[in-house]
Amino acid sequence: DIVYYASGTTLTKLAKGSATNVLTMNSGATAPEWAAASGASGLTLISKDDFSAVGNVTKHSCFSGTYDNYKVIVDAIGLNTTYGDLRIQLTSGGDGTIDTTANMDFMSVTPYHDDGTDAMGNGQGDVDSAYWRLTSNNLKGPYPFTLEMDVINPYTSGKNTQATWQATFGYDATFYSSSAGGGQKMETTQFDGIYLNWGVANSHTCTGTIRVYGYQSTV
Repeated sequence: DIVYYASGTTLTKLAKGSATNVLTMNSGATAPEWAAASGASGLTLISKDDFSAVGNVTKHSCFSGTYDNYKVIVDAIGLNTTYGDLRIQLTSGGDGTIDTTANMDFMSVTPYHDDGTDAMGNGQGDVDSAYWRLTSNNLKGPYPFTLEMDVINPYTSGKNTQATWQATFGYDATFYSSSAGGGQKMETTQFDGIYLNWGVANSHTCTGTIRVYGYQSTV
């Protein structure tokens, strides 16, 4: 229970609220009261999976009608001394079926740091591609690789799937690069998953963790 001054020196008791209630002010701004918590606007963890020494990861059935937008986070280590690329596609059907239709547009910039030298590096971009390409030969082991990606409306009927991302890649002890960009899938198919492939070049493999979150919304 809470005791408060209602007016002057008069004490009034507010009995405890129900579970998950929050304390707020009444509409007249004259006294506190309990109310149901409003819808959260944070992230809800949908899935977390570890992977070991693999060239690709498929996360199917992680997008649904529950949320409009999602965040994908990858924290990994490259295992090969040969370079690897990172390419991303979408999946559907609940079984990881990869959509290979060449209608994915994207653009990204890849600044890098090399033994004390900073530079913008080469950008990546294409239209009518079969995938979003986040890096060009910059993923190498045994160095870290991280990705944070927002996927917008993958399962929302009648809307194109869009994405924005930022990633970092280690190449050697003094060289590392980043990728920041975005893309769009030029069709309104409902996609329920995502496919990440870093083994397309030189059979590169990684070990790490992938997490998928749903963005909660009050709208």
